[in-house]
Amino acid sequence: MKIMSWNSRGLGNPREVRALRDLVWREDPNIVFVMETRSVYSRMEILKVQLGFPCFLTVGSIGRSGGLCLFWRQEVSLVLKSYSQFHFDVVASDPISGVSWRLSTIYRHPEINLRRDTWALLHLLKDQLDGPWLCCGDFEEILENSEKLGGRERPASQMRGFRDALDYCQLRSIDAVGSLHTWSNFSEGSALVHERLDRFVSNVEWLDLFPTCRVCNRNTSVSDHSCLVLSTDAFVQNVFRKPPLFKFESLWVGDRGCEEAIANA
Repeated sequence: MKIMSWNSRGLGNPREVRALRDLVWREDPNIVFVMETRSVYSRMEILKVQLGFPCFLTVGSIGRSGGLCLFWRQEVSLVLKSYSQFHFDVVASDPISGVSWRLSTIYRHPEINLRRDTWALLHLLKDQLDGPWLCCGDFEEILENSEKLGGRERPASQMRGFRDALDYCQLRSIDAVGSLHTWSNFSEGSALVHERLDRFVSNVEWLDLFPTCRVCNRNTSVSDHSCLVLSTDAFVQNVFRKPPLFKFESLWVGDRGCEEAIANA
């Protein structure tokens, strides 16, 4: 199974939608969690069809901010337990092994002084159910300053809430292949900052189910956040799919519309 998590920073124009469609094509995920869609239900319903997913859940944006969407394939069973502007909590059943486990997709509160609400949400989710648990999303926080490159060091007091929440929930980060950092401010020179704001975290019970899991960090050109892709079985499902090659057939030359099609290409 493959799970994709991406803060798109908006899906309001064709370029952004095309970037998501390309990611889905190349990675062929079973589940896709998209944050900051900045779109309403009807737009996500259309996007579901464009991406080729039969199932989805969405929380619309408020004005031009926020918005979450969770897409999944028919072969995956997802049972919704709870949701809000900042999360989906579901029970997932793996199509290969048939085992069930919990998936919580998290989008942090946008205001720093209210970030404690995100940590309180993690506490609440932990208290509701035991068993194998995987979380992913944009937490908008680092665990230590080694996860930050450039800019001023993050105060320990600001990182403490995130660390304490993960400790309480007995969740640990799953290291990613590729760049450590998942966000950049795209500035130049000394103003350039990279941070690890997005991640997959899990408890020991979940890792026991999928000991060969692997997370890959995929850069995109339309968002300041990378896309993270987790494969539950790295030996089987870590293939990065390539678009099919175009082949020109000589018999097309005799077709009346061939010359016009080439000129318009």
